[in-house]
Amino acid sequence: MAIEPPLNSIMVYCDKCGKTRRLLAHEYNSDTLGDEQWTCSLLLSRMPDGCKEPDDELKEIVGRRLAAIFQLVNIVSRPALAAADIPTLVRLAGGAEFYTFVYEKVVNAQHAEIDDAMLSALDGDENTRAALARLHVLSPVDLLEQPSATWSTLLHDWHGVHISSETLDQWQTNCKALLKKFSWMRLWSGSVVSDQQQDEQDEQEGTAMGNVKKMKKVEKVEKVETVETVETVETVVEKKVVEKSTK
Repeated sequence: MAIEPPLNSIMVYCDKCGKTRRLLAHEYNSDTLGDEQWTCSLLLSRMPDGCKEPDDELKEIVGRRLAAIFQLVNIVSRPALAAADIPTLVRLAGGAEFYTFVYEKVVNAQHAEIDDAMLSALDGDENTRAALARLHVLSPVDLLEQPSATWSTLLHDWHGVHISSETLDQWQTNCKALLKKFSWMRLWSGSVVSDQQQDEQDEQEGTAMGNVKKMKKVEKVEKVETVETVETVETVVEKKVVEKSTK
């Protein structure tokens, strides 16, 4: 199952393997995060496998067991999962009956990556990102829908946020670079992000609406069968991926 991040933790990258590691409050300070390189070897007391341990962001999406399995097919990070080809993963998992399960994991990864991408595009400006979200601008695609002068006016008139057209021009340039680097992001607009957020809310409330919305977004695929439990699906996916990776 997915892993919930602990409070007061931060995410860092290993300078050796490139994987993300979530540091607990007592594990970081000005000395441990100074100018020197940071590597997984600094966490050997609680993470004896070092760089072999699955990526922490990936574990937060799919859980440790599946993250370890995904490493066998070169999905070693959350961005890699977000960019993964769903039909290929479905075939690897064992067939169309696993489509919903695989789709959910990939979309969750994409949703998290979109959040990070928007903050990166806005050069870390959290306040403006919140104001843009109230304008339903939730993805790089959304920010490119209108000229920078339009967004500047709307931010000022509706939310009292003063951002120059020049700054917004740079942010839109950042968005274009992100869409060029991550082609899957071109499919994500504010309406898709909102649907995903509503799906998560629906699932928490125990309704079936989330699955209905997901299936509306799915391209033509074989009809999937209902899977009784996530634990059962994870077990079968694990067996299938291991079998395929060892052939």
